Amino acid sequence: MKIGYARVSKEEQHLERQVDALEAYGVEKKLLKNIQVPVKTAQA
Repeated sequence: MKIGYARVSKEEQHLERQVDALEAYGVEKKLLKNIQVPVKTAQA
């Protein structure tokens, strides 16, 4: 059994693309992670 891991931490990244790639490779079990990182603001 093939196991895959996909994660995104930036808005520009696409979890769906990574999942599609894992499925195309024949991965049967997927671990998915969508990390929401707060945006740092510039300090004056």
